[in-house]
Parts: sequence; structure tokens; C-alpha cells
Amino acid sequence: MKYIALTAVAAAAVLSGCVTPPPAPLTVAELLNADPTAQCLAAANRDPRLSLLESKLGSLRSAGQASLPMLGSKQMPNAQEKAALEIWGSERQRCLPLGQSYRASRLPPALVSAFELNQRDLVFLTTRLYSGEINYGQFNMRRQELGAAYRTRLLEFQQQYNAWLQEIEPQRRLAASPPPQTMPVSPAVRALFTNCNRYNVDYVSCTSQ
Repeated sequence: MKYIALTAVAAAAVLSGCVTPPPAPLTVAELLNADPTAQCLAAANRDPRLSLLESKLGSLRSAGQASLPMLGSKQMPNAQEKAALEIWGSERQRCLPLGQSYRASRLPPALVSAFELNQRDLVFLTTRLYSGEINYGQFNMRRQELGAAYRTRLLEFQQQYNAWLQEIEPQRRLAASPPPQTMPVSPAVRALFTNCNRYNVDYVSCTSQ
């Protein structure tokens, strides 16, 4: 993972005294939330034009919020809901490419692939609901299945990433510790720790303690 490799190089540079100690690494949540795609989707889900879908889906953000009646619903979208579904699906398509370079440089390929496949599948699923091919209950059930598959990949990444954080924490703490400082000793202070014996007027023997 490029992100981990770059951080390791930075840690090595710090330990050698070349650069300022780095800040604490991002948490998994911070890493994912910084994805421009995630930020775009979060903004899209707050669009007031989509609010009427929440009574059918439970939540625009999370598939796990659908209630039992929602999972078993036989209802089909009406004209207003179809308009909202069109906006929701189109925004997902627009948001997905925005974070491609971010994900490629900071996340493992397996997680990137799982995330992007999940987003494309959701667009396809939304299209099926919009066209009347499936009802709300079928949409909600399949959406939960897609979410569960992605969360499996995400959990694997979280475990690996947290293990890496624990591994580098001692080095990061060491890098953040200031190096020991040596201060010059003034002549007045040095004289307090010096014995001088005058053997004659022209010769003085001094020994530092």
C-alpha cells in the first residue's frame, strides 16, 4: 500500500533526524471520509429533493436502516419518487470518478475494487427500481446484500490497517520524542567544578571534576 510505504519512509527520515516528526496516522474512518467520492455522496444524500425516498428506504446513507415492512414492501415508485431516484442514481455516477486517484494512492486494490463495484451495482439496482422491474422491498433486500459484501472487505482492511498502526506506534512515539539537548557550560559554572593548585606565581594546575 503506497500510503503505508510513504509513511514508513517518513518515519525512517524522522528517526535519522532529517525532518520534523509526522502527525499521528489517520484512522480508517478518517481515511475513508477524506475520499472525494465519499464527500460527494454525503452531500448528495443531504439533497432535500431526495428526502421523500427515506420513508421507502429507511436511509439514503445506510442500507441497514430499512425496517421489516420496508424489506417486504411490494410498492412501486410513483412519478415523484422516480424523479428522486433519477437524481440519486445520477449523483452516484457523477461522484464515483472524483475519488479514483485518491483511492488508488491510499487504499489497497482489493478494497478499491470492492467499493467501486458496490457503487456501480447500486446504480444498476436503482435503475431497475426506477424502470419498474423490481419493487421497493426487492430493492431494499438486494441493497443490504450488496452492503454486507462490501463491509466484509472493509472489515478485512480495518484489521490489517489497525495491526499496522500498532506496529508503527512505538517508532512514531520515539520519533516524536525530542532528542537530548546539550547546553554550553558558562565559565562561572565550570569554575565551581574545578580544582586549581598554584605551585608558583607563573604556574597554575587545574583539574575539572
